[in-house]
Amino acid sequence: MVKVIAGVNKFFRVGLRAQMSLFVVVLLSIPYMGYRFVEETRGFFRHSQVVAQEQIAQSVSNLFAGQHQLLKQIPELSQRQALLTKYQLEQAPLIDGNIQDWGATLNFASDYHARSKGRALADPPSMTFVLAEYGEHLFGAIQVKDQHLVARNNTSNKTAYDHIELSYINQSQQTVALQLLVQDAGPMTVELVAEGSTIHESLFTPAVNAYLYHTATGYQVEFALPSALLGPKQQIYIGLTDADRNPQTDTIDLQRIVLDGPEKGGFSSLNTQSNLAMQLLSGHANAGVEIALYDRHLNRLAKVGSSIAMYHLPWQWSVDGLFEGLVDLAFTQLLQLDQPPTADSGRAQAALLNLAVSGVTVNNQWASHNSLPIQATAQPIFDTNGRVLGLVLVQQSTAQLLAWQRQAMQKIASLSLGSMLLILLLLFLVFWRLAFRIRRLGQEAKQLVDPQGRLQTDTIVHETTQADELGDLARSLNQVVSQLHQHQAFLSQMPRTLSHEINNPLNAIATSLGNMAQVPLSAEVKTYLAMAQRGIHRIDGILSNLADAANLEQALTQDIKEPVDVAHLVSSYCAYQDQIDGGLVDYKGPTQGIMIDAVDYRIEQLLDKLLDNARDFRHPNTHTQVALKVSLGWVEIKVSNFGPPIDADYQRQLFNSMVSHRTKASPTNESHFGLGLFVVSSIVRFHQGQISHHNLANDGGVCFTITLPARGLS
Repeated sequence: MVKVIAGVNKFFRVGLRAQMSLFVVVLLSIPYMGYRFVEETRGFFRHSQVVAQEQIAQSVSNLFAGQHQLLKQIPELSQRQALLTKYQLEQAPLIDGNIQDWGATLNFASDYHARSKGRALADPPSMTFVLAEYGEHLFGAIQVKDQHLVARNNTSNKTAYDHIELSYINQSQQTVALQLLVQDAGPMTVELVAEGSTIHESLFTPAVNAYLYHTATGYQVEFALPSALLGPKQQIYIGLTDADRNPQTDTIDLQRIVLDGPEKGGFSSLNTQSNLAMQLLSGHANAGVEIALYDRHLNRLAKVGSSIAMYHLPWQWSVDGLFEGLVDLAFTQLLQLDQPPTADSGRAQAALLNLAVSGVTVNNQWASHNSLPIQATAQPIFDTNGRVLGLVLVQQSTAQLLAWQRQAMQKIASLSLGSMLLILLLLFLVFWRLAFRIRRLGQEAKQLVDPQGRLQTDTIVHETTQADELGDLARSLNQVVSQLHQHQAFLSQMPRTLSHEINNPLNAIATSLGNMAQVPLSAEVKTYLAMAQRGIHRIDGILSNLADAANLEQALTQDIKEPVDVAHLVSSYCAYQDQIDGGLVDYKGPTQGIMIDAVDYRIEQLLDKLLDNARDFRHPNTHTQVALKVSLGWVEIKVSNFGPPIDADYQRQLFNSMVSHRTKASPTNESHFGLGLFVVSSIVRFHQGQISHHNLANDGGVCFTITLPARGLS
């Protein structure tokens, strides 16, 4: 059976600690779940990339398996030689430096890197290059990774500047050596190099059109020249000279990328896709994938595609771009934790080929020049007898893999951020509601008692039906308040009960003492009889005061306020008190014209208590001063006497019931139980006023101030 207390189902109780623990568990689980998702996604992408490479390598291997004639149709070149193949364009590109209009031809771009000579390059330049033909023109697209450009007019060294070397052998078997100067974006300056050309400068007319376009990682170059300029062998030479200023020595360091061909002077004869083998091979190339054919002696026969991206679009400002940049910055290290250390890619590739030539498919990964790892798969090609005929090497940069990972991370980050914000919002609402409940319960607890410490109600309204710790606190407080209210009601009825119970035997004693007074008695007995009658009179006064104090608040609720001229009332009252007090009561203030809503005899009762209190504590033959004035719509009545100050220990409880500062009986020999100032405080509250007190300067006395709302001035 489910236990129900004060409307609360205890079976479904969820405490504050349980709520906070649940929120903390959910909050901490989100980053962990995101991390695990990234780990699984990274493994899935890597495995997918390896499987895709194996499928490409297997398909190429199947094309050449057992067909020696296809491999023989590919011109055999040494491994160090660069392959320059011109492809056919579907339409003529616009020579503006932006190579996006080259379409699928960019998939066949080859990448080249600067080689260090005895020292490591901090930021080695790289170049991707592709040649294509349309109509009667030969077009070239070059992308260079180089963050620091040195123009010829910015250096005193006339041979150390950024430029592209373009040379060809013309129809007359003369060498034409050109330089495409790397300067500002726009049309490039094309100059004839005298020491590299066999043609005389006066006989040369520039026919090469080149354009430069800056990118986020360097620059792009497009050039075009008439195909008729090249001789029958179509021999061409391409090179890049990168100049960087050395900040330590303030000199220019040169790094070169040269497409060193097999012909004299490093020229290469342009190949075409006319043979069947090249067409089959190029048909399997796609963006970001490089396919190379090797014979059984590991001589490279052909290569199509590129393992790196051809170009990068410049970054543009956007909110999405900023968010993606922040996510990339935050998670780049996480995504690249398992990247291989920087090593010699040539040795890694050679080891991969040596393993594959034994007849097994091998996968490996190594660092590249642009710091992005290269994933490679080597697949052997078998003849009909099962012997290794050659190899297929498929290489692909992990840039696409990292891009997929970043996209996944961006989605995870967006989801995590949204979830975190939602949870924080829920936490804020929970804490705000909790603070609101605590504040409301605190305000209600503060209003339980009046300034005198008496309970105003017998129940707690808020939070008693809630099934948490705060609900338990409210119910416990409600139980305590109810018990205190019952006890306070008992104490408030006690004076009436005592007065009723004591009056009967007291009347009997008083009657007996009166009858004894009628009988002839000795002088000594009469003295004792008079003392007994005075005791009876004092007991009767005590009971009367207790009953009056107990019935005061109930009596005040039955009083009706009327317009009263408080100036006339107080001045007349002080005049009468001055007469009976031997001229020791002084009044200062107006005598009429100040109206308040009050009960006149209650105001007199208030003044009686204050003046009685002043008489009891003033020094002999000193005056009691009463002052009245109006300030900002309030009437102030001040009663001052010259005597001992009020101790600090009594000031906070001075207006409480049954609290007295007297150390002895009053001059009138009447007993006091601290009810006078309690009565004054009750009457002031009934009139919506305030009462305060303070010691006079140099502890010369005490001043009580009564503040009542004025009704209006006449």
